[in-house]
Amino acid sequence: RGYIGEGQCVDPVERPMKGLHFQCNTNTDNETNFWSRHVSGGGLIENQTIRTNQGLSTRPADNTFDQEVGRIDFANDGCAYNLIGYWWANPDVPYKPIYVSTDPVTGACVIESNEVNGVLITRPANNCASRLSRVPGPIIGIAELAEAVEAEKLAYADARYLYQQLIDGGNKDEVLTEIMSSWPQDAWELRQYLLSKSPFLTVEVLQDMVNKPGFPMAMKSEVCIANPDATKSEGFVKWLEYDAIYPMPPSMIASIVASWDNKTFRTQLENTLADHHDEMTQAADLWMEELTKDTINDPLDSLRMVWQEVRSPGARYAEAISYLQIGDFATAETVVEGIPEEHELREGELDERGRMLALIDFMETVAGDNRSEEDLTVAEQDALELQMSPHADRPAVWAQNLLCFHYGRCTPPVTGGESEPKNAREIRTPFLAEEQPMLVVLPNPATAWATFDYTLTATPQEAWVVVIDAQGRTIDRMRVNQAQGQLVWDTRTVAPGLYHIELLNNGQRLQVEKLVVKP
Repeated sequence: RGYIGEGQCVDPVERPMKGLHFQCNTNTDNETNFWSRHVSGGGLIENQTIRTNQGLSTRPADNTFDQEVGRIDFANDGCAYNLIGYWWANPDVPYKPIYVSTDPVTGACVIESNEVNGVLITRPANNCASRLSRVPGPIIGIAELAEAVEAEKLAYADARYLYQQLIDGGNKDEVLTEIMSSWPQDAWELRQYLLSKSPFLTVEVLQDMVNKPGFPMAMKSEVCIANPDATKSEGFVKWLEYDAIYPMPPSMIASIVASWDNKTFRTQLENTLADHHDEMTQAADLWMEELTKDTINDPLDSLRMVWQEVRSPGARYAEAISYLQIGDFATAETVVEGIPEEHELREGELDERGRMLALIDFMETVAGDNRSEEDLTVAEQDALELQMSPHADRPAVWAQNLLCFHYGRCTPPVTGGESEPKNAREIRTPFLAEEQPMLVVLPNPATAWATFDYTLTATPQEAWVVVIDAQGRTIDRMRVNQAQGQLVWDTRTVAPGLYHIELLNNGQRLQVEKLVVKP
């Protein structure tokens, strides 16, 4: 069948350079070598195309073609609207597409050229060489690459063991239990306990802490600030402001974001893990590249051996799909279910694994009826498309390719910038211009601690929260450095009785509240 491409780029200015780009493919005995096809489900023909420039004058396309009568080198659906410009370099055999789509109005729908302004296009050195990033130094053999993979794997394992012993104190369940069992009067002990395990607390632990009732928001903020590696995780700040049971004020969130510039030992350890994993996967990539040069024996078993050395979900899916393609469904399922324990899968990743297991079951059912992937019923095609089409993960893409290749039910790939990149979240500065000075004291009465929530309408200038006892003596003074926030006062150090809490700014007393401290 050859190579089938679907794309979708509405902007006519961007269409020449966005979408699928075929560069170094080889065709042998294919009825259609290349095929720019319509996307299933309708839409304007002029908006449905692969990249309209295939190759460049500075880097020509080095695809090879059959160039045989009765075969199509380059087919182009909707060619009256989607003219393909194809740049190639001598020799014309086998690099020139000879048999291409034509249209009665426009003529050739694939406009090929091997020159620019009368000057022949030249082929750059190593035009189709591997784009893998090689480690510095001379090219080494298979045995040395295998040793490099094993050495980096052991180094990664050592760093991973240390990391696991430090993260959440080596026992996440114990930390979560401590949070859930602590009562409000134990807030100081819980605060100290969590800070002692920082900066190695996980997002899950921080979320349980934030959702805990009776734990002062200032303490929650303090613990979050002490764990910048976790709070930097994607979506945590948004959850903190909008989805937490007790949402955190923007001023405290801004302080948490400001802590991200701090480099901790956890940061260094995670960078070490990343470095070892990167070196391991680079060596594995080069190892596989050497194995695929074997033109005598099928290297599939050797490639699986390399994949098994790399402990990552991507390697597990690659290995599973290789078993799926030869009909070994039981082994494929075992591989997917055995994704390494150190990879704690998030919701989307769990969904991906579920879809992969569903795809394996689906294909096993088809094979059990002595049918192949070319023999799906319309109902089965519908079910597979419904389950996979909204997604762009590994099992979804594999299933979508199957539907497109065998049944012409094609989905535009995620290429050419269809999805906007995620933007950094903008931290909003709280708008306080119209608010009145406010001081809220909770809980009241207090036994172990009290919080002072304050809001100022002007920039703090010698701003304080002052605690005064019944005899008029100043017991404590806490500096206020921002327009809005929360302070925590330890009431265990003072005698039971009545206290006055004053909010001061620039010499003015803005508000006074009473607080009762009980034994």
